[in-house]
Amino acid sequence: MRIARIGWYAAVVAALALLAVLTPARAQSESAVAATAVHHCNIVSTASHRNQGFRFLSSAKANEAHRVCSAVRKSSSVLNYFAHKGRWQVAPRYKRWWQVPGQTWRQVVRRSRALKRWHEHKLAALDRQVQALLPKPQPHLVHDWLFDAFVCIHHGEGAWNTNTGNGYYGGLQMNHDFMQHYGAEYLHQWGTADHWPAWAQIAVSIRAYRSGRGFYPWPQTARNCGLL
Repeated sequence: MRIARIGWYAAVVAALALLAVLTPARAQSESAVAATAVHHCNIVSTASHRNQGFRFLSSAKANEAHRVCSAVRKSSSVLNYFAHKGRWQVAPRYKRWWQVPGQTWRQVVRRSRALKRWHEHKLAALDRQVQALLPKPQPHLVHDWLFDAFVCIHHGEGAWNTNTGNGYYGGLQMNHDFMQHYGAEYLHQWGTADHWPAWAQIAVSIRAYRSGRGFYPWPQTARNCGLL
């Protein structure tokens, strides 16, 4: 009797495994959320290790990204298992778990579906956290002679994250009055210019130039670049 029962369960498992092979499209759709979350984590991971498009993650955000993405990869591996190798455990052929034949098999399906749903909800919440850490797209900056001019000035002023304690910050050495007057929104958002992405520092400098200041806030480096 026990052998016959084992044989019956083996037949059910084989049938469900065959069903999983015949319906790959549904398996792909179930793992789409996991793939999207992992893709977002890959972007955040890259941005946390190198300056990408003049935008970088702070060390605190990089640590947060590492914690969240570790949980993302754990949950995505569970969902990928149920979408492929462990598809037979959730019995997709049956709409309701209580429709699965056999009490033992029915309990396996019930627990597996509950675990799958929990990881789906968790992954969706984690993906929202990851998306909040994604590098923000930089505003459009026309790559014209002004852009090149301030890049040249930057090479003579210092690194984009320079803060030597002399009251001037960033790759274009802005003091607090300059930042407040021409880049108040960035000063409010990120603090002093050494924390700004490079595109913001260039945009503020161009704003100052067009206001009538010209290149005179950077007399020595602008002269070295042939701008004065």
